[in-house]
Amino acid sequence: MKAASVQGSQLPPEVTGDVDIARFSSSTERERWRVSIDGVVHFLTDRATAQRIHALSLSVRPNDSYEHAYARYLAIAGVDADADGESLAEFTAWCKTHFDTIEGLTTLPDGHALRLRLLILPKNICHHLAQPLTAMFSPAAALVAMTFSLLGVCNFLLHSPTQSGGSFLAAVCVALLGVLVHEVGHITGCVRNTGFQGGIGIGIYWIWPAFYADVRGSWSLPPKQRLQVSLGGLYFQSIFAACLGLASVIAEDATLAMATRITFLLMATTINPVMKYDGYWILSDLLNVTNLHTRIANHLRTMLTGKQSGRRKLLCSRWTAASLLFALVASGYMAYIVSELARTWSLALSNVPELWASAIRSHQGASAMDVATTYGHFAWAIFQLLLIGMALMILGFRSFRATLGIATNKAAAAC
Repeated sequence: MKAASVQGSQLPPEVTGDVDIARFSSSTERERWRVSIDGVVHFLTDRATAQRIHALSLSVRPNDSYEHAYARYLAIAGVDADADGESLAEFTAWCKTHFDTIEGLTTLPDGHALRLRLLILPKNICHHLAQPLTAMFSPAAALVAMTFSLLGVCNFLLHSPTQSGGSFLAAVCVALLGVLVHEVGHITGCVRNTGFQGGIGIGIYWIWPAFYADVRGSWSLPPKQRLQVSLGGLYFQSIFAACLGLASVIAEDATLAMATRITFLLMATTINPVMKYDGYWILSDLLNVTNLHTRIANHLRTMLTGKQSGRRKLLCSRWTAASLLFALVASGYMAYIVSELARTWSLALSNVPELWASAIRSHQGASAMDVATTYGHFAWAIFQLLLIGMALMILGFRSFRATLGIATNKAAAAC
């Protein structure tokens, strides 16, 4: 490789933060590399670009130069100056062409759906918590656990106690505990496969609180191991839901029954691949691809607008099966949302006449405090009805909008 001199003393672009690069295992023919900066900014690129960015991140200011950066690049790439590859002049030209983009990498939005995030369980605590639970991912343990979950859920659906009289707020709190268990499942899958994990935190999703697990280090894992991490959350949460449902049946507790159904709703929302939740990543890991929405949209468009001969060939491809599975899960989720909306509203509306009659009766010889309490219960029932209905409609609308965005090849905007 020719070491051409570069005129000028301009410093090379600087990448601030801890940069980590690794090859990303994918079924695509083109080699892709994952770049992570401070565990926040993540993106895929080609190998040379990833190695250049890594080299620039090792800068020591103010004594850095293009020659020093180029030497670091050669060391990272594992080549020498005499090899037939990129020259110093070419390296410098690339850096100057992309100067502003490189220096702006650390200001890119991290794309996380949660805002105002706060770490509550650091990675060292999560590691010690998850280490004993890694045995849950062994085939025998998984078979026993999933059998128990299936039987527990079926038992709840057959013998579910009435939710009338249950505390909605208490049920939400119990269901949120299940979300924490869900995140522990992701962390455990990551720890089992020696992937980097950044702990568990809490943040705001739209207007409500939600837990999250930082397992973005799983990008560096092979597809089968990434799949374990993606499935870990629903796996653990299904065990939690089965235990919760069993407890509600045994105790005939309305609040626990309500919490179980809320957990079912959260799990159904998570597994919906239309939005970039667990279902999206599970399907991506199964197919070992990136940009799942775009690929499905392109496949469907080719199926609809392509030549007749090409369509027959496409029908036999795995993307036809993936698109069908995608459509079935998305449609099933929408049907579930509609059914839950109808069931919840019918249950809530059935209690409204009784509460109103009780409020009217409370005027007869009751104290002002008792009257106020009765009317408070009536107002709370109406508020719950509106709150649950609004939440279900928002979930349904977002799923429909995301599906429409994928169909029109606007997946990024829709999700």
